[in-house]
Amino acid sequence: MTMTTERAVVETMIQPAGESTVSVAFLATYVPRQCGIATFTEDLYGAVLGATGSNGHAVIAINGPGSQRFEYPKEVAFEIHRDRPDDYRRAADFLNFSDVDIVCVQHEFGIFGGDGGMHLMQLLRNLRKPTVVTLHTVLPEPEAHYRRGLMAVANWSNVLVTMTQHSRQLLIENYGIDPSRIEVIPHGAPPMPQAARKDLKKRFDLTDRHVILTFGLLGPGKGIETAIEAIAAASAKQPNITYLIVGATHPEVKRRFGEDYRLKLQRMVSELGIRDNVAFYNQYVNKAELVELLRMCDIYLVPYPNLGQSVSGTLSYALAQGCAVISTPFLHAREVLDGGRGVLVDPNNPARMSDAIVEVVRDPERIEQLRQRALQFGASTTWPEIGKRYAGLFSRIHTVFSETIGIEQAARPIVTTETGVQPVFAHMRRLTDDTGILQHAIFRMPNRFHGYCVDDNARALQVALMNQDRLDDQAMGHLTSRYLSFLHYAQREDGWFHNFMSYKREWLDDIGSEDCQGRTVWALGSAVTAMHDPLDRLLAKQLFDRAVPVLHKITSPRARAYAILGLGAYLQTCPENAEVRRLLAEHAAALAALYAQTHTDGWLWFEPVLTYANAKLPEAMLMAGSLLENGEYRSIGESALLFLTDIVLEHDHFSLIGNQGWLTPGGTKAPFDQQPIDAAALVSAYRTASLVLQDEQYIKLARKALDWFLGANDLRMRLYDFGNGGCADGLTAAGVSLNQGAESTLCCLRAISLMTDPTNPQVL
Repeated sequence: MTMTTERAVVETMIQPAGESTVSVAFLATYVPRQCGIATFTEDLYGAVLGATGSNGHAVIAINGPGSQRFEYPKEVAFEIHRDRPDDYRRAADFLNFSDVDIVCVQHEFGIFGGDGGMHLMQLLRNLRKPTVVTLHTVLPEPEAHYRRGLMAVANWSNVLVTMTQHSRQLLIENYGIDPSRIEVIPHGAPPMPQAARKDLKKRFDLTDRHVILTFGLLGPGKGIETAIEAIAAASAKQPNITYLIVGATHPEVKRRFGEDYRLKLQRMVSELGIRDNVAFYNQYVNKAELVELLRMCDIYLVPYPNLGQSVSGTLSYALAQGCAVISTPFLHAREVLDGGRGVLVDPNNPARMSDAIVEVVRDPERIEQLRQRALQFGASTTWPEIGKRYAGLFSRIHTVFSETIGIEQAARPIVTTETGVQPVFAHMRRLTDDTGILQHAIFRMPNRFHGYCVDDNARALQVALMNQDRLDDQAMGHLTSRYLSFLHYAQREDGWFHNFMSYKREWLDDIGSEDCQGRTVWALGSAVTAMHDPLDRLLAKQLFDRAVPVLHKITSPRARAYAILGLGAYLQTCPENAEVRRLLAEHAAALAALYAQTHTDGWLWFEPVLTYANAKLPEAMLMAGSLLENGEYRSIGESALLFLTDIVLEHDHFSLIGNQGWLTPGGTKAPFDQQPIDAAALVSAYRTASLVLQDEQYIKLARKALDWFLGANDLRMRLYDFGNGGCADGLTAAGVSLNQGAESTLCCLRAISLMTDPTNPQVL
């Protein structure tokens, strides 16, 4: 099997850097798109750039709904349309093949497509880089689809960043997230400019005015109506108040309703008779303009009615600029204004808000005290400081991932069968042409140089049979017929099967290996039991019957095991066939004799070496013990399976026997290359054990073995491709193979099918 590893390919694609730095890709909306997350990401990108001194960072930009495109700056390396799932998968491919070390996702509800933002999972599931996700909103009691979306993102991330301690506690208490995976890094803000407040007021022609400011993209639900009513009451007592409402109308609001909301507010100002006290600054202001406006104002007013709001970027900006803040007590405000750094007033209460405004503007000492406390707090949240904290986090994650790969914390938390995994057949279909399924792939592309083999077409037939009812019956029926047709063409007149066929449809061998004979009989026995089409089922029976005499001549332990499984499957439909039953007993007795001859107190096995697909041997004995009602065979099967389990199960995951040196008594197993065929054999054996022995522990072990494909392995790297259903060809010392060949893909799909559809009979 050709092993092309991710790491090896990437190293050939890039030039070595002059020094070792961590390269980060930021995934989010981005300027010039008018969006708070876009502005945040631009600031964070610049801050990390300044902290690391590296130019190797990039941005993956999320475009909004519709067809609007943006003229992005040069750091944007890839664009994703919010509502196109394929764009997310392509972005994952782009990142996997790039020299990016870490991906930093800015998560906010609404910026990713799909129900609850689930399109993002198309990227995260296929990404092979460590991931940091900054959560801009953490809802205490979200709707079901939002909770599902956030939990999925959390499960596929290495570290979650919140901007407040309260959000961190919500993740721990309401979502059950491990506290060790959560970092708190505040929202950043620009450093304070040098210009004096009085000079800025003079420039804006606001000398001798008490300036109150609210900033943000304008739209309903931000409490502006309450603020205007409060200004009306306050200006009656303090006429030299000017309230600046700064910000363009939110693009989504404008797209749907035009300027109706702004006009409504302006009419309200006129009706209250405070046109001299309220000014609308109707444009998207840049950071420099915003900083000057904040520096100029006397009070920054935050009238949000939604007390559950996790974070306010504008509040962070205001504190960093030394503003005296009056705010409703939403979550972020309660946390950062604690200790006298601001004034909290009830939401939707213009009278109380008005009183607070008047009290503060009439007390210069109070204003100065609030400003100094805000400045003291804000100094630690300026973008240069926040950039250093993110850069430090990225560096720590990269170090762990690079230097201690194989330790639990080295890569993203694994996704397990408990979180839901389903078989996807796109890659299996891609590898299949009008002849059969091709053996190998170069990356995901069918590699026609290696042609076909009976082994893989037998495996493909079983996978198709297992999923006849899961997918469109006609489409899967075409596949089962194609694979069965290949086996028909592969069988010689004497019952033996060829194995290898060139792409030119020429047989490359006279007779296939014994394992090939046994594996093909297993597939045919499954077809006799499960094939929907009666004529196809009859053909499968004819091929099976013709192969029975061959089975008397095989002696390979694995071939015997495959034969037992195939004979057992056949007996599900034809239990009266005495010859098949005798043949099954013959092979079971032969394996039992091998076990008796080889096993010792410390080596409970059939051979003096453990090689590949080992679990097939105890599985066959368990099956034989059940069908023949032979307790000795069941006992041998269980003892051998537990012996194998002790060798390959390490703590919380399976560490399979590598093919770069098999395991002998007293020896050390080779750590690599680990192959999917071994993990799949374990899944199947444990499921058989659970049925034969009626012991629930084996179902738990089967799930754990399946989790090997999903990242619960020595490298903490996923082999199963959720996007196309392909499976990497192996786990090597250099990483995960990038090739998705037929054997690996089919073994993985069979294992998933067994564990996700309880109606699948074990004989398949």
